[in-house]
Amino acid sequence: MLKQQLTNRKFYSKWLYKVSLMMPGVSIYRMKSLSETIDFLEGTISHSGFMSGTVEKALSNKDDLLKLSKFLLNLNSEYFQRIERDIIDFYTNDAALHSLIENTFTKIVRNSFVPRDTLIEELDSNKYIICKKLPHNRYKFKVYLLPHKLKHDYGEKNRYVEWLQRNNKVSISDRTVHWFKITDWYWDRRYMYVEDEQSLLLVRMRNPTVLGRIYEYLVCDK
Repeated sequence: MLKQQLTNRKFYSKWLYKVSLMMPGVSIYRMKSLSETIDFLEGTISHSGFMSGTVEKALSNKDDLLKLSKFLLNLNSEYFQRIERDIIDFYTNDAALHSLIENTFTKIVRNSFVPRDTLIEELDSNKYIICKKLPHNRYKFKVYLLPHKLKHDYGEKNRYVEWLQRNNKVSISDRTVHWFKITDWYWDRRYMYVEDEQSLLLVRMRNPTVLGRIYEYLVCDK
């Protein structure tokens, strides 16, 4: 295994740890799910007929790819993966997961990065939702609302939600609009979607007091 390299930055501005594996044929994950890959490599699915270069590589690297597929299929930890040709990169904020990948696939680790002590921070402040696709294929942020912060100020509540509804970068349901207008307490958690960082900044500037937790959707191709 290569020596771990220290880094002073977060990968994609989100992840503290990175480990890369040299895994010929791993691009098959772009064509098949983990379960389908396992069935294919174990022969449950026929290998007959035309085979692409990726499939041929996967079959020639069957043992390592099966090991990785079963490993990932049973994994519950949060991570992000990126595939480029025969290399698969794993990004995580979980030091234990990073070590587990390194130790499980020692012979094929291509590189490994760990944060310097000065970079490690409270990970609770990072609020991400890992997903296969963005809500409605466009919205990057999920924003919870705090209508009780404008308690009894119904005029401002109406102006705020009307402003949101005019913003084509924001998606808020009619039911949530009604709830926001009439709610003066905080026990029900409802939210809206915001398309991108610039739109989120405008929403924050308009009235930051009514915004609760904000989660960013992170598309993962695992």
